[in-house]
Amino acid sequence: MGEWLDEYPGLRVLAETTCSGAAGVCPDPVTAWWDLDLIFQPNVRERRFAYTVLFCLADHMGAAYVPYGHRSSSEMHVGTCTHRLAAMGRLPERVAALDALLAKHRPANAVEFTHEGTPRVKAPWRAGVIADAVSGLLGGRQLTVAMIGTVGLIAEELTARGHAVLVSDMEPTLIGRYAGGVRVQSALDNRVLIKQADVVLATGMILSNGTFPEILAMCREFNRPLCVYAETGSAIAEQLACTGVINLAISEPFPFYIAEGLSRIRLVRSEF
Repeated sequence: MGEWLDEYPGLRVLAETTCSGAAGVCPDPVTAWWDLDLIFQPNVRERRFAYTVLFCLADHMGAAYVPYGHRSSSEMHVGTCTHRLAAMGRLPERVAALDALLAKHRPANAVEFTHEGTPRVKAPWRAGVIADAVSGLLGGRQLTVAMIGTVGLIAEELTARGHAVLVSDMEPTLIGRYAGGVRVQSALDNRVLIKQADVVLATGMILSNGTFPEILAMCREFNRPLCVYAETGSAIAEQLACTGVINLAISEPFPFYIAEGLSRIRLVRSEF
């Protein structure tokens, strides 16, 4: 899987990974770090999620979802140089740190949606925004969408818009089950699903679990547009769209829809 961030040095340049402060003084140190275990079911029509989220706070918040129970070296991060962590940490920690740095460079031309309420209310709203964004990329045509990562409400909304939906996941307990009326297939079948699809919609977790290069390569092999809906690395996804690496970023900056209050979703479409 590799440290795919090293293949896109432009991301690190934009984030000023070479620290601009005086020797030994970082202008954007890590001021707080959390490894937060989450078990939640945002809506009665959705599955139960169990993940750990790495939160990195510098000037802005960055985040990376990882498998439940994952532990970072959080006690060592606070007070350290965020730029150095983004360049030299383990991949999930690098993603959280780089996300925090890039959050101050968010594109001004994003289309933004906001909604306030409980997770029960915001979950279907979020799924609808994502489904509409994918439909827009398809020009309103009713085609086949390959979903990498299982979110039942998104599958429901895509189906309601007339799309055929194929879903895959890396979580063994989900394979063979149904989410949003669609049978979940193994991530080992991604190549087949991407070949069958007209567009690929992938979770931002592909950034933190190292599968991004593989999925991107398959999308390019079969000439399929790649959309990434991202809580993980939301600012990274926006920059990947701005630079033409992916076709569409559907980013969700912190605080996420799973928390009560105001949530934002930003659409950044590649102009390349």
